[in-house]
Amino acid sequence: MSYVNSPKVEYSPDGRPPERKDRRRQAIRLAILVVFFVSLGLNIYAFRASNLINRVVGTDGTVQGVVVDDQGNPIAQAEISLAAAPEALAITQPDGTFTLANIPTGDQYLIVVSQGVGQGYVITIQTNDVTQLGTISYEAKPAVWN
Repeated sequence: MSYVNSPKVEYSPDGRPPERKDRRRQAIRLAILVVFFVSLGLNIYAFRASNLINRVVGTDGTVQGVVVDDQGNPIAQAEISLAAAPEALAITQPDGTFTLANIPTGDQYLIVVSQGVGQGYVITIQTNDVTQLGTISYEAKPAVWN
């Protein structure tokens, strides 16, 4: 190729060559930006769904109640937990009473397990307050009891 037919490089007034508009670079930058915002959104969703906001802000509640069988007798040594916060666990006293503290507020699914059989209840936990459930009738029985 002769000097006359060679491509010219045009410089801007500041002495630099003009920036190339590379579509591939722009696409990669856009993809990185999209991945960043999607991951940020998923992290925010996971933070909210895990009730960590309640833990950070300190708006946890407490639940108290009594677990009785279908004949009204108190059930001792039953495990009480929440589906959303399995680390919160209480064991019923000999008179069937229990207190479950530091649990997330709002609608929760309470699980009562006695002798390896569980039964669930939907409850609403009040913010910074003690929610009294009263008497919970536990009617679940192992298959051998029926």
